[in-house]
Amino acid sequence: MRLFSTPLALLVILLSSFSVMAQYPDAQVSDPNYPFYHGVASGDALEDRVIIWTRVSAFDAPDNIEVTYTLSADADMSTVATTGTFTTDADRDYTVKVDVTGLQADTWYYYQFEAEGGASPIGRTRTLPTALDNPSDFRFALASCANYEGGYFNAYGDIAARNDLDAVFQVGDYI
Repeated sequence: MRLFSTPLALLVILLSSFSVMAQYPDAQVSDPNYPFYHGVASGDALEDRVIIWTRVSAFDAPDNIEVTYTLSADADMSTVATTGTFTTDADRDYTVKVDVTGLQADTWYYYQFEAEGGASPIGRTRTLPTALDNPSDFRFALASCANYEGGYFNAYGDIAARNDLDAVFQVGDYI
């Protein structure tokens, strides 16, 4: 089962990578998004783990970039559950994909990445309940077949704004 905190992660990657380079052709500029123009995403949640993802868009990037990640129990990142580092490079297209383990079941976590003097947006993810928890209800959103030329992406914003969803399933795309 794949759970995504950012349903349009792929679209964001495609669109932002083109606009960022056109808008900021010079080396590192004073920009609040630098170097995380592609946002964050999470998925593949299990009872005790979740995968978190981002991409570092550092101009004149060194061979290796060390990225720090933090998971917290609260949105202001003050109650740290775990932290670590991940080294990325050109062979990985400067992407970061971390399988964070040792988490509590059926728990919301907030996560953030730091690298090259900048911080990513804060993402939110959740681990699955245990088989014994037997949740009484489960709310999810289903998204499919977004045609970029057709527009109407406000539905994704509406999904992202909801705090009562347990999962978002993106089952395919027109792109």
